[in-house]
Amino acid sequence: VAAACSELAAEAAAGEVVVVSHVSPIKAAISWALDVGIGIAWRMYLVDAAVCRIDTSGPTPVLLAVNDAGPLHAGSIQPA
Repeated sequence: VAAACSELAAEAAAGEVVVVSHVSPIKAAISWALDVGIGIAWRMYLVDAAVCRIDTSGPTPVLLAVNDAGPLHAGSIQPA
């Protein structure tokens, strides 16, 4: 996963790149962005259908969002 993140970093710095995945690869990408060991994944919790955002436009990746369910989260939909 770290190798894939490194490969996508330049492309993502120039525009939007969307990667859809299951929990473990997302945790690995977050670990890559934070430049920490993959062991940190055991201390992370990711909610279903949430967004994690990593900015690669600078010299090092920056984790912008984790578990952002936004308006797409079923629990946030308000009845009319």
